[in-house]
Amino acid sequence: PQRKNKIIIISQINEMLDIISEYLITKKYKFDKFDSNIRGQKRQHLIDVFNDKNNDLFILLLDANSGLKGINFSAANTIIVYDADFEKINDIYFGSAEIYYLVSEKSCEQMKIKLSFDALYKGIKINEEENEKILRYGAYYTFNSQEKELRNKVNETIESEIGRIIAKSRK
Repeated sequence: PQRKNKIIIISQINEMLDIISEYLITKKYKFDKFDSNIRGQKRQHLIDVFNDKNNDLFILLLDANSGLKGINFSAANTIIVYDADFEKINDIYFGSAEIYYLVSEKSCEQMKIKLSFDALYKGIKINEEENEKILRYGAYYTFNSQEKELRNKVNETIESEIGRIIAKSRK
């Protein structure tokens, strides 16, 4: 028998999960959201429903800030991590799921993943200096890209105005 797909999407930004929810609604995918508003029996019920292989709950949106330590999501076969802190999802049991990290290019997360792999495979410790390097890297490219975007808008406006002036003078 073929295994049903069970996908978990993790984000530490609840608003991002809301945006993803809207998309899933338009696609008519069966999903649920696990965030810090879910407590007690309802929380355990949602975990049980997701882990039930006979249930057709396809996607679970997971707020990384909702206290996930020790939770077992063994039914998941695909995990998509969007902007979540590695520390917050480290203690969740996903079984043999494939894990994908969505990372923006030239961001703090990209540098953090690189350093994490270095730590894992080369035995390099991430210290305070490395954390500072991560922040500087992300900040540099964030501000640099915003400045470039602004410069492009100014140039487009100037080009447009020059074109308007030339067209006006030809009349």
